[in-house]
Order: sequence, then C-alpha cells, then structure tokens
Amino acid sequence: MGKPEHLHRVSAVDTHSLRGCALSHQKVIRQAKAEKWPYVLVVEDDALFYKNAKQTYEKVRQTLSDPKQNIKWDIVLGGVHYFAGKRAVYPPALVTISDFSATHFVLYRHTCYDVVLAWHDSHRHIDRYLGKHIRHILVTTPFLSYTSDGYSEIRKRKVNDTGLFQRNQQRLATMMRTNAK
Repeated sequence: MGKPEHLHRVSAVDTHSLRGCALSHQKVIRQAKAEKWPYVLVVEDDALFYKNAKQTYEKVRQTLSDPKQNIKWDIVLGGVHYFAGKRAVYPPALVTISDFSATHFVLYRHTCYDVVLAWHDSHRHIDRYLGKHIRHILVTTPFLSYTSDGYSEIRKRKVNDTGLFQRNQQRLATMMRTNAK
C-alpha cells in the first residue's frame, strides 16, 4: 500500500438516507473496479481527523506493506462507534474485528469490491452488511478519524457520537495492551 496517487471528489448519491450512504460507497467502488485500482479510500464529508492521524496512517501503511506481517485484509476502518469480535492484533496500529458501525473512513481493497457492489436495499445499513459479509476487517488504533456532531441524515436526528468513538478507542487500546503482555 503506497501513498495516494490520485485524489477524486465524488458527489454523494443524495437520498438523505442510509440507502444514499450505501449507494455512494457503491458509486466509488464501481469506479475503482472499472479503473482496476488495487484499493480506494472513501472519506465521507462528516469525517474529522485526530491530531495523530498522519502518524497513525504511516504506521498502518508500513504494517500493511510489510511482507513479514502477511496481513490479510479487505477493509481498513479509520474509526468505529461500534465493533465486535476482535480476532487478531497487528502492532503497532491494527486490530481485526468481525462487525462494525461507521462508514466515514473506509479503505477498501479490490478483494471486497464485488461484496460491496452486491449490497441492496433489503440489507439496510451497509456497514452492518459489510460486517457480516467481509472476512478480513481491520480497524486502526488509535483511530484516524471520527464523525462531526450534527444532524444525521441516516438517523434523522441530531447526534453526538464523539463519546462512542472515544469509548471504542479505549476498548481497542486495552485489547492492544492485553495482547502485548
């Protein structure tokens, strides 16, 4: 995984709903697949970055590029406000999980493009769908990003998820420390 070669702004599919979120991710994945990109990063418009994001990203990039680590991955998440199923820890900055909630910062690898494109309305939330259908999901720790407070088009109300991100970051940090012992 090298440094980004191209940055593209892609307009969201505007349905003001969880459907629009999923269709927007699919729109990006369709382009990535057509252009044969090995991976693509989706950063939603409500994503904010932690002060240490650049340093954490560099650790993640080095870890994923290290052939000694031999990490299998389909998705890398820059932060989550829910996760379950820790399976492995890859120091210094990655943990595998099996389910999650949050799509504001997702690095998709070509190995999962077809799964993302198979999402349809009956699956509802794309993050929960991916948690059930993608095998190799990683999350960074510390988190790279979180979502801004404000009105959620998906939940149809004002939200403040900062505390959720902080609590889940603490859970992952504890798992990393426990694994290091």
